[in-house]
Amino acid sequence: MKKLPKPELNAKDVFSRCVSRIRDDDLKTRLMSCEDTVELAASEFDQKALAVELHTIQSSDNVDNTVTSDEMKSVYTQRMVKKTSPGREYYDLLMAIPAHGRCPLCGQRIVTTLDHHLPKAHYPALVVSPLNLIPGLSYP
Repeated sequence: MKKLPKPELNAKDVFSRCVSRIRDDDLKTRLMSCEDTVELAASEFDQKALAVELHTIQSSDNVDNTVTSDEMKSVYTQRMVKKTSPGREYYDLLMAIPAHGRCPLCGQRIVTTLDHHLPKAHYPALVVSPLNLIPGLSYP
């Protein structure tokens, strides 16, 4: 497995961009109220990764008892992954991290997607955290 350089992107900035064009005022307000929690979760991820203690991060089915896991997953799929989404520039930057676009796991095939190190269903505050997103391969 190839070691990747640490992304120099701020989780709060990525999250804010991803939710910037949400039209549903209630949803946007609830998501924006979670910005600091998203930033703290990314910071905890960074610290725990360095200490090889990611397994100690608590899972959850929501963020701040305000936003559900499904709503956060939608931020990733609809607001970061889609080609015309506001967060797509960050998705593309993360996809471009591996040398020559090669999968860091196998070193052979071209990267086709981002995967979550800690799953988005159980760690919703990390759904768009650059540190939690790993370039890899999609499988049918």
